[in-house]
Amino acid sequence: MPLTSDIALDASRFAQENISEETKKLNATLEATTRAGPNWYDTEVGVEKYRELWEKGKGLLPAPEFLHGSMAAMMPSRNPELDIPVRVYRPDNRQPSRGIFLHFHGGGWVLGTHREFVSVLLAWSFVTLTGS
Repeated sequence: MPLTSDIALDASRFAQENISEETKKLNATLEATTRAGPNWYDTEVGVEKYRELWEKGKGLLPAPEFLHGSMAAMMPSRNPELDIPVRVYRPDNRQPSRGIFLHFHGGGWVLGTHREFVSVLLAWSFVTLTGS
């Protein structure tokens, strides 16, 4: 089956000159932080040990905060034999939502899963969907 998409991206938005100074500073900080600690791809550390260090707050980043209050669901894919697991987070402010916030986690099963980003995703969804 040929791959097609309803999503169109303007690649020029990702050109170096269109990246804000704030984003450049954040990227530089992330690059410096990841150079300073253990690497998951080192044979001495490995993926499993790296995940364990992260969950205990002994990796490059603070220990993840696991929050409850999300709903697990399955979304159909193009392949009728495969469903995609999704998680729905809703701002808990009892206000009508202005839309949805869609986040694709691209961790590659190494640097974490959606669980490690729950508090960030909840904060983003609250601001994005309520304007608060």
